[in-house]
Amino acid sequence: MPVPTPDLATSTLPPDIGLPTADEPADSPAMPPAIVPSAQAQWPLRLPIPLHLPLYIITTMAGFLGGAFLGATRGPSLLPHGFPMPIVFFGGAILGLVVSKLIFALLILGLCPKCGGAARIKTGRPITYRCLACGHVRTTSVSGG
Repeated sequence: MPVPTPDLATSTLPPDIGLPTADEPADSPAMPPAIVPSAQAQWPLRLPIPLHLPLYIITTMAGFLGGAFLGATRGPSLLPHGFPMPIVFFGGAILGLVVSKLIFALLILGLCPKCGGAARIKTGRPITYRCLACGHVRTTSVSGG
């Protein structure tokens, strides 16, 4: 069965397409959408970025080493006999690292230098902070994951 195709050469559009209506001015520029602030924009635990970043780095190292230490010392008494110790040691290190990163990513936020709102850290190359209130992005000179 053949598919019907419209003849585009003879078809016409209504004459009023693309013209402004009576309630909108003809020369209004297109406005960008407004940034909607997040509910965490006024979060109470905010630190200035020059203080937040070193504490973030120190806390992630301490979480990694502390998790490995707790896994090695407390793991054998909490887990069944014969559970492989390398899994407990490295699992504790990874768990400590993830928990410390989540604490600083979700609970302890940075302070936006532009508006004073809460800024969330985004790891990568380089580490950046994005304000939840105004959308300002602060790039640091530190790279990390």
